[in-house]
Amino acid sequence: MSPDNPLASPVYFMAPAETLMESLGPNVDDISCHDLTEAYNAFSNRIKSQIRVILSVPEPQPALVSLQEHSHRIVQALRRDMKRTRQDPAANTSFQSNSSQEEEIRVARDFALLNHHVLCFVSDIFSFPPLYSIFSVDDLGAILNDLLVLGSAESIPSPASCRTWTLIVWILSVQNLPSAIVSSFRREIVSVVKRALEGKMGKDQAKLNGLKASSQFLKLYPSLFSSPLLDVFPCVLHNLISESPSQRLQAAVALGHFARAKLGGISGSCHTSLSAILTTFIDSEMTKSKSLQHQPRLRTFMKTALSADTDAPPAESPFWVVQLLASFVVLLDDSFFSNSRTLKLTLQSLEQVAGHKRHLVADLHPHVWRCLVWVSSRLPVPTDEGEDRVFLTLKQDVRGGIGLALVFSLLGSAPDGGDTTVALSKALVVVGDMLSSGDRIVQVDGMALLTRLLYNPSKGAASVAPQDLLIPQLFDGSLLSPKREAVSATARSLQRLDIGQLRLLSESEINREWDTLADLWARATRISLQDNFDELTLPPPYLTVAKYKQHLLRAWQSLLLMPSDLTQGYGHLTTPAPFPAKIADVICSFIVPVDRTEAQAQQLCLVSRMWNTVTNVFQPSWLASPAEAVLVAVLKQDYNISEEVVRDLWVAFCDKLGSYGVCSATREVLDRAPSVEVKRRLWNTAVESVPKADSPVSWKDLAFLVGVPCRCMFDFDFEAWKELVRVTIENAKVESTTPAAAIEYIFALLGSTEKLSESPKELTILLAYVDLAEETDLPETTIRVIQKALTSLYPEQATKPASLAVIQRTRDIMISAPSGLALPLVLSLQETFCPWLEDANELLDDDVRKEVAQCLYATSLSTIGDIEPSGEILVSISRFLATFADSAAFEPFWKMTYHGRDEFVPLYTEKIKSILRIVDGVWGDNFAADISLDSDSEVDSHAGSSCAESQADYEANMEVDDDDDKSTSTIRRRSRTPVPSSCIEELQQSGSSVSTIHGRKSPVSAKRGTERQDTARKRRRTDDSVGSNAIAGPSRIPAEPMNRTGSIVLSSSQRSSTSKRKGKGRLVLDCVEVAGPSTSQQKKKRRLLLDCVELPTFATFKRRRVAEMSLPTPSPSIRPPPTRDPSPKEEEEDYDSWEAGISMAELQHVRQTTGCDTAHPSSEGYDFPDPSSDDSRQRSHTVPIPPRQHHPQLRRNKTSSRMDALERAYTAITDPDGESQPIHDLVQATRWVHQIGAALNEQIGRKLDKAR
Repeated sequence: MSPDNPLASPVYFMAPAETLMESLGPNVDDISCHDLTEAYNAFSNRIKSQIRVILSVPEPQPALVSLQEHSHRIVQALRRDMKRTRQDPAANTSFQSNSSQEEEIRVARDFALLNHHVLCFVSDIFSFPPLYSIFSVDDLGAILNDLLVLGSAESIPSPASCRTWTLIVWILSVQNLPSAIVSSFRREIVSVVKRALEGKMGKDQAKLNGLKASSQFLKLYPSLFSSPLLDVFPCVLHNLISESPSQRLQAAVALGHFARAKLGGISGSCHTSLSAILTTFIDSEMTKSKSLQHQPRLRTFMKTALSADTDAPPAESPFWVVQLLASFVVLLDDSFFSNSRTLKLTLQSLEQVAGHKRHLVADLHPHVWRCLVWVSSRLPVPTDEGEDRVFLTLKQDVRGGIGLALVFSLLGSAPDGGDTTVALSKALVVVGDMLSSGDRIVQVDGMALLTRLLYNPSKGAASVAPQDLLIPQLFDGSLLSPKREAVSATARSLQRLDIGQLRLLSESEINREWDTLADLWARATRISLQDNFDELTLPPPYLTVAKYKQHLLRAWQSLLLMPSDLTQGYGHLTTPAPFPAKIADVICSFIVPVDRTEAQAQQLCLVSRMWNTVTNVFQPSWLASPAEAVLVAVLKQDYNISEEVVRDLWVAFCDKLGSYGVCSATREVLDRAPSVEVKRRLWNTAVESVPKADSPVSWKDLAFLVGVPCRCMFDFDFEAWKELVRVTIENAKVESTTPAAAIEYIFALLGSTEKLSESPKELTILLAYVDLAEETDLPETTIRVIQKALTSLYPEQATKPASLAVIQRTRDIMISAPSGLALPLVLSLQETFCPWLEDANELLDDDVRKEVAQCLYATSLSTIGDIEPSGEILVSISRFLATFADSAAFEPFWKMTYHGRDEFVPLYTEKIKSILRIVDGVWGDNFAADISLDSDSEVDSHAGSSCAESQADYEANMEVDDDDDKSTSTIRRRSRTPVPSSCIEELQQSGSSVSTIHGRKSPVSAKRGTERQDTARKRRRTDDSVGSNAIAGPSRIPAEPMNRTGSIVLSSSQRSSTSKRKGKGRLVLDCVEVAGPSTSQQKKKRRLLLDCVELPTFATFKRRRVAEMSLPTPSPSIRPPPTRDPSPKEEEEDYDSWEAGISMAELQHVRQTTGCDTAHPSSEGYDFPDPSSDDSRQRSHTVPIPPRQHHPQLRRNKTSSRMDALERAYTAITDPDGESQPIHDLVQATRWVHQIGAALNEQIGRKLDKAR
């Protein structure tokens, strides 16, 4: 073995290797635990002693080659000994001893020591590429898997389990395995690291190793572990405020590596999660907490670090704060400026960094500020005042290369063909701020920037990426080195941006900003003329002062050349009319009073050179006007011409000045193109040339280009076409043409509207610009296009998203219409709306139908709701109103317009009348008050037929029992006033000649015929004790079917006598309440009574629901009180007597009073008991329950089963034993009753809608 290079000997590692391999053989008992421990220790010691040689020599050493031959068996022994760590030492038969407990403890410690040496050997293998390269990928993956299994174990039967876990995490923090190996164990690795950071593997050291492991995996495999390590990101942030400086240091390093991974291009979802977690952490640390256990500590640690001296540890130094701030800014990215707390923390800390007494720290301030500039470059294109505030924040400081970074972010390395107007304006503001600075170095930076934008002596500029604004050393932990010299070297090595990478301004940009550039050039030139400026010494990479002066003169020439045109027949240039005066003003701005002779000579020399440049550019005939202006300015100044140097310059300059005395084409090419393909290519070329034009293109020419694809019907770049539309509208605005007029012009150019109907996607884009707010007349062509499109899209393309988009754009147009155009617009479009609203083909699903109704129906009614109603308008929109697509929109519209206007009632169509009755039933508010009772009866009959089946079920079961000893009661309390005969007559006219209380058909179901009686009787239930109306609350309805029934038939004379009575009355027929007209009182709201359940209107239900939600507990009442205000007379009524019933004596009294004789057909056996049969009866007595009649069991249908369920629910509540139920059960039952009532309202409403 060579003493100089032991690795040259093949047997250098063979002694410990042979011990491990022998332990795998039959003589395993000869190898003790101590032998294995010494073997692993020998491996580690020999590797450590020769590691420099191993890493420095590229070729494999003989010692490693021989070790590679036995690598697999070594791995087998190593994995065996790692697995022993999870086993109880006492259970290992190879080392088991029957000795005392002290011996068992010794054996356990020996095994723990063996395990630690095994882990040290594993760390050597994983850390150094020359070592792990001698093992196969499978063996390395197996070792890593065993290591992670051990690290994930909830417990280890070892006296040194915490140390074992700490070593495992330490191995993860130092490993350098290939990504192909670790990629399969990402989830397991993150799980072990998270356990360490959460303190499940030990205290401080395990957490420290977990932070190091996080940094290592982000450093080596950023794309693999950026997303998985999101689980440990909150733990990393929590360690930033740890009391341990070491943990705070490693947390800052890990945070920096998260930022580097972010810059490397992580997924958008991962970035969003990182930003959200970090924002929450900073908000919690910037908010004062009332809890003493959690007080914000981040700001405290940062202040302490910024005020520390030069010998402070890295975690307590200003460099810790610098890396922290840079990482915060990069990780928050585009959400940084939207969080006020983060912005406040960063700006306040950077202010302390900039003012730090150590120049090394203060010099880092611009580099962190550049991170803010990088964030601003990633924000969307400025569209409002918000982005301007970001710019104003950033330009507060332009020192140390910050101004250059801002200009780089605004202008980039090369023009991309987009609109740079806003960006260039902001860049020139930054240059102006730099020139206005009191710092000479900052002024020179501004001068260098300006000359670079106008003049480039080099051949070209290299490309600049946004990441070039950032300094990698701010994130990799270089500034947190414990060695002060290393930190100083790193801080001084931070690179400035190279101004040579900044691009030149384009000709159009210079022309657009010529005035601003000329003003900045004049300011920079004045700075160069200041005293002692020539003596200024500039450090690298700055040029000399003389060079900058020379570049300024070249920049002046660029300013003169850009707005110039070559004059035909001459070799010189001319400019548009305003420029001669502008150039003269710039030159005259330097002709100012000065006292010193040297300053006067310098001034004359400068303006002379400027004029010479002008004469070299423009022809002599063009120079007369500016020469005269400059000459007048020179003559006005009091130059000291007694001095020879001034006199010579003054004479020569005056002599010079006195010597001068005093897209149509594209349209033609496209029209003449022979084929569609040629048109498409020409169109693409024309569109691409629009942003490159030196002057804005006429919007009419652009409008022609917009219509070419739709007219010629060829495939095109939709995004480019959409941008062309936008530019067309913008140019039209510049020429004082409204967007609606421009779109009208485009539609007119297209001619046929069918072409646009076939392209709803393009039509949507065009309609989005139509705004009628500034229009006085309807755009007729646009209206025709919309009409044709809506007509053609239904039903062929009704279900396509583009069709819905056209409808939504139509809605926007209606919303934008002024009051004068609203009605004509709706009238012109309503016929095309109706097929969509009616949806006769039933193509639209519920969501789309609601959206269509909202866009077309609700928006139209809202638009014309404030217009003075008239009969002509009502007739015009009758069909549109009759679609009744949105009842919630119809209700307020009708209230504001035709409700309560009797003069329009004759114009109501039958559909409108039906709608009013439906709305009246749902909303109340007397919507149907203007409609005659005759029409009411017809509609009620029609609407009632939709629920006749459920009515018949009830009617067939309702019978009145007659008992000689007991009095019978009707269901309702008797009316205070007689029933007007008009009500009865109208009900008879609608199809019912006899009003039956029980046992006969209801008038609303009379049209069903007599066969409905049989069906109803089949559905009659004979085995239940509670009626189907039990849900409505207490009632006097007989609990059992009675054996005898009766009917009341009113004669015509009786109806006539009844009609003479005045006042309000109600007629209850088969549990259907019909409100009679009243001449003495104001009309009240109608209520619907079905199956003995008084159903409130939808509006009443909404009001009651709001009232219930505002109470601590629901009302125990099942049936809410009526929503209408009772009349004074009604308030005096005894409501307690409502359910007492009406005895036959009282009924007879009513007959005698009203003169009504009731016929009792003997054929049906109906009879009423004699009221004198029991003189002791009182109205408060309840109706006795007659014996149950036994009928044969009939098959019950689905409706009967539902009613059974309701009856069982009612029985459960009214059971006497139910009084012991808890209050919360009763409250919950009340809620269910209210919900059942709401469901009934909804079902009835749907049936009425279908009936309509």
